[in-house]
Amino acid sequence: MDISPLYELRARLRAAMIAGTGLLSEDFRLKRALEAFTPLEQASPVFAKIGQLAGALLSPDSADKEDLLLDAITLADAVLCTQGAVSVEEKLEPVAGCGWGTAVTNAPYSVVKTLTESLLTSGSGHYSYVVETHRDRPELFKDYRVKTAMIQALGASYAELADTVADWLKEEDASILPLLQKDFDPKGKKEMVRRIHVMSAIDGEASNKFFVKILPEAEKDVRQALIFALRCRPENVDLLLELTKTEKGNAKKTAYYALAFMEDEKAEAAFSELYKKKSEEAMQYLVYAETKWASLFVAEKLQEQLSPWAEEHARPERTKEQKSLLGETVSALPGKSGSDICEVFRVAANLEDRPNTAFIAEGVKETIMAGLNLRNRENTFTFQSSIPYLLHQALHCHPDEELCALAVELYEAKDRRGGKRKAYFPAAVAAQLLTDGDCCGWLEEQLKGKLFQSRQELYPFLARGLDGLRFSERENGYVLRVKRPYRTHPSGEPMPEFCQPVKQDITGRFTDILTRCQDRDIDQVLMNCIDSENEAYSRKLGDYFYERARNLKAVRDYLLALKSCRYPKCEGLAVSYFSDSSLTHYFSEISAYAAMLPGDKTAIYEELQRVYNLYKQGRIKTRDSGQWEERFLDYLEEWKNSI
Repeated sequence: MDISPLYELRARLRAAMIAGTGLLSEDFRLKRALEAFTPLEQASPVFAKIGQLAGALLSPDSADKEDLLLDAITLADAVLCTQGAVSVEEKLEPVAGCGWGTAVTNAPYSVVKTLTESLLTSGSGHYSYVVETHRDRPELFKDYRVKTAMIQALGASYAELADTVADWLKEEDASILPLLQKDFDPKGKKEMVRRIHVMSAIDGEASNKFFVKILPEAEKDVRQALIFALRCRPENVDLLLELTKTEKGNAKKTAYYALAFMEDEKAEAAFSELYKKKSEEAMQYLVYAETKWASLFVAEKLQEQLSPWAEEHARPERTKEQKSLLGETVSALPGKSGSDICEVFRVAANLEDRPNTAFIAEGVKETIMAGLNLRNRENTFTFQSSIPYLLHQALHCHPDEELCALAVELYEAKDRRGGKRKAYFPAAVAAQLLTDGDCCGWLEEQLKGKLFQSRQELYPFLARGLDGLRFSERENGYVLRVKRPYRTHPSGEPMPEFCQPVKQDITGRFTDILTRCQDRDIDQVLMNCIDSENEAYSRKLGDYFYERARNLKAVRDYLLALKSCRYPKCEGLAVSYFSDSSLTHYFSEISAYAAMLPGDKTAIYEELQRVYNLYKQGRIKTRDSGQWEERFLDYLEEWKNSI
């Protein structure tokens, strides 16, 4: 039915409201619209009623035309509302769920607006605001508006902001996947790459259908990221095998990296073929693999490469290519486990001090050793120096009983000089933390032993063994968390950190042993162990850090640790620092130092007064000294008023 006459009649009725009802009986446009509408009156009683009301308006004898006009317009509007319709010619599809955030947060619009603008605006100042807000008000990041801004922030020109937001998004659940997939550009740049990394970290299996769907259109970095994401589903093995044949350059390399994650005979066969043609390249692709076949494969190839030293007095010469292959093979040891891997570690450890093994392991140098203090006198990385470190890394990845026992075994086994092997002490310490044995008794025995000439000589090894020990709020316990130090593969995706739960009680006797060391590096370990919710342990660490801060002139790290412990005292900390005769101070240091002091405002105010007394006694070496007196008094007054 054509209801356009009704639209025209309503338009004339509205015009009459503006012109007034006095001339309605002479309105020829309204009369013409009513004549066009008359045929519709036969179609429905409601249309007949509209026609009746409009006709009464045209009669010169009608009274209360204002009421009649309002009734006619109201009824016409009501009818037209019921006649509205929306349609599309294409096939309908269900709308994706939108469960990626809370619709309402208990925060003013101005706060949410400032946060979203900071997420979408470049600059380090905005980055600091976002990070501080995430720390202080994490509930704001549940708001759907903020979630949307976070997705957009993955493409921020300030890379540190984009990477930080990506890390936060990886902690979300699968409900955010539709938002990550919305408006995805397979030909995009870094933002799309980060989206893939986030989807893969949240639920790579759930996202697999999406990855496979857009792969044909993807280009460059996005394509490489998608290929690596295919490792999440076992059924992708055939697709990855095909990609190793059809892709080129970095995309082909990424396909091999992803294939190494597949616990499948086809993947193993592909690497066996590749090893025959390009041995060094095959080992490079296995550096992240944690599959059972990869462990057996690496152990077998390393045994083959070490076999020339089987005879005690053998002095084999190695070519540059052989040295490089050995470096790549030992680089692949972390992540591997099992009896064969343990045996190959024993063989490698027993080659210590053997002739012609002190060569540069080029592959190791390029992948895992950069930045580590494991160099020999020629300032080069060696096969011998890499094995203890690689065993330590292997423990962080797979702390099974066999590997843990091996670490202690290799440390306690006598070397050719009849003593224990110091280089394996860090791995042995990590093994003790990750097992159920008497870690404290064992550690105290090492501190008494004669392996190290002094305790100070032991401390760097002990600190290295404790590297990564920290309290984790996410796991609600103590863990060993260490970043993977390997090369970045072509997909650009940062691999997850090694993170293993500690089976020892850290807060009791173990902490007592570490505090007796009085060592700065070991103190850093204790600072990472602070659990602010454990009041008794926080107070215990606070007492220790307080004394250390006073004796060490209250260095910054100790002050921050005391604040984390919610320590109530700060007496003597600022005094110790500002009375140091070897330092000359600007006045700006007063406020900066006060911001780091533990305790409440009263305690800090009293400590500032003690610093002022030092100044009056001439015991503080100052710069811009002419400004100190007045500024110091004003600063003290501000603190007093804030209490």
